[in-house]
Amino acid sequence: MATSSSRNPCQFLDSPTTATHGPINTQPKIRVCNCCVSESSRDQLLKLMLDNIERINELFLNRHLYMTDESIARQQEAERRRKVRILMSIRDMQTAEQQTHMLRMLEKSFAREMDLEKKLTESRLIEEELKLRLLSSEQMFDKADVLSTEC
Repeated sequence: MATSSSRNPCQFLDSPTTATHGPINTQPKIRVCNCCVSESSRDQLLKLMLDNIERINELFLNRHLYMTDESIARQQEAERRRKVRILMSIRDMQTAEQQTHMLRMLEKSFAREMDLEKKLTESRLIEEELKLRLLSSEQMFDKADVLSTEC
């Protein structure tokens, strides 16, 4: 009788498969070795994992069918908080160099905006001046027209 120490050192993990729709069933289990997984076992395991991920995604997309309004609100709030945490962690991960670069970019953008505002103001002043000149020219033309008709 062989003892457990004389057995193959590989410890097999049983990985149950799931049906297309529903809970775990009694289909054959995939044998996965911890130390010497064969390529076919690896492919089987990968296929099983991809199938499970697909089912999880399908359940996630259809979760609204099983949720109440209150649980949907809690879920949305949790999702909002998760996004805020991600944004905050991204902000916190920025190095001092990145922050300096960002400040320089903002400073240049602000300078360009100020320059455009100055040019816009100048353009408006030129427009007003041209309108006054046009009005003055029209008045002079009208006076000349009146004088020419009187003579």
